[in-house]
Amino acid sequence: MPNTLILTFSSLIVAYVFGILAGAYLAWRRGSWVEQAAIPLVLTTRAMPEFWLGMVMLAIFSFSLGWLPAGGTRAPGNEYSGFLDLYTSRDFLAHLALPAATLAIYSQGLPLLLMRSNMLDVMKEDFVTMARIKGLSNWTVVVRHAARNALLPVMTSFAIAVGYQLQGNVVVESVFSWPGLGRELVNAVAASDYPLAQGAFLMIALVVIFMNLLADLLYAFLDQGFPMPEIAAPTIIKPRRPHVLARMFRALRLPMNDPFAVAGLLIYLVFIVVAVFADQIATHDPTEILYTPAYDLAADLRPGQDGFIMGTTSLGRDIFSQLVYGSRSALLIGITAAFMVALIGSVIGLVAGYFGRWVDAILMRLADIAFGIPFLPFVIVLAAFLRPSIWNVVIAMALVLWRDTARVIRSQVLTLRTRGYVEAARVAGSSDFKIILRHIAPNILPLSFLYGSIAIGWAILTEASISFLGFGDPNSISWGYMLQDAFASQALAKQAYYWFVPPGICIILVVSAGFFITRGYENILFPKLSR
Repeated sequence: MPNTLILTFSSLIVAYVFGILAGAYLAWRRGSWVEQAAIPLVLTTRAMPEFWLGMVMLAIFSFSLGWLPAGGTRAPGNEYSGFLDLYTSRDFLAHLALPAATLAIYSQGLPLLLMRSNMLDVMKEDFVTMARIKGLSNWTVVVRHAARNALLPVMTSFAIAVGYQLQGNVVVESVFSWPGLGRELVNAVAASDYPLAQGAFLMIALVVIFMNLLADLLYAFLDQGFPMPEIAAPTIIKPRRPHVLARMFRALRLPMNDPFAVAGLLIYLVFIVVAVFADQIATHDPTEILYTPAYDLAADLRPGQDGFIMGTTSLGRDIFSQLVYGSRSALLIGITAAFMVALIGSVIGLVAGYFGRWVDAILMRLADIAFGIPFLPFVIVLAAFLRPSIWNVVIAMALVLWRDTARVIRSQVLTLRTRGYVEAARVAGSSDFKIILRHIAPNILPLSFLYGSIAIGWAILTEASISFLGFGDPNSISWGYMLQDAFASQALAKQAYYWFVPPGICIILVVSAGFFITRGYENILFPKLSR
């Protein structure tokens, strides 16, 4: 546990210091080329699989340059007299550098984007305008007035980030052989040591619940009425006679005017085409062991060698073909899980928000329970009791990740149910089911689509993490399986970047596509940020 806490807090402190400073700067430079270039880059870091980023860091700084150790907490043979002697030694700090940097790079996006969003809202307040009228410099206005008021919500998010970081530690600790709680959970599940696995899962869950509670207390204590971005009231979709599907499609209000959203949709389209026509695009069977014209095993061939486009694995399998077929597993899991998350979350949000009272209380308490479940450890434990399958991720997401969608949909329905056209429908004698289906549901579709696009990325990242840890379906070719195969085959030490870099880039592209679409919805759902 101490090793896990040290890794968690050291990485988060670095991530939050950088994220707060960078977020404030980007808000100050709103609309500049710096912001336009930085936001996609930040979203890309959030789309990176943490374990893949760790693999790249290991390959560069450990195996190629030899600057930092590859794993563990101390060099073999080094002995330390006590707790402080170990954790303050240069040996320990050198071993801590790579895993902490990996987690910090991944985590800095949350405080950066949150700080930028809060800054943009605070900088429109009257007291900031008054400071400018007084003739204060831009630097003084940003630092002393805007940043101070935008900082509190960011700092309270630190508590929630600790809980999420503990979940990410599970896979990062495995990459760097870091002797922490997450690695203990993975080893326990792999060895079918269920009491130990249950104990590790319970400790992670308790920390997550405690940090969520602490975040709620901090919000209550620090909330001084600081403005937060508001979701715009949706354009009312009045019921008409045309086909229901046509009305639903118009209600989605796809952000086609945003270049990032269009880019995200195009990325999805490309990968869908690749997945559909994988049989025609792939040059070999992805599981076939291949041989050279000289009848030697085609193992560890470089790109272009003997006609292999992207080279081969240590077992002589074609990397390009595995990459192509991996798109099928990724999109199958991503789209299925996203549909389940959006559907369950939207239905629960609609019912809770519309009926209220005891129905709302019960459903929202279930959401509170779901928020207390650490997602990735939950998937790992679930895999221990079920047969290895790609559908474990879909089941886990359906059971847990509906919580975010339900909360946001519920808050929107609470405002929609008091609208005049809903009251008019009640007076006209429309049933509750008809009101929900025809008058309210079309107006929450943009939010459902928004969280569905985010869920696609979460599903693909989760499947990759589970496969990398060895709990995926061994009979299914996926990008996570490719990365696990590369890691186990010492591809990092061999400097075989052509093997483990392309699957990671594919994951980043698909997950980033979902983020780009959500960014496109910014001007629709948060119109204040565009002013």
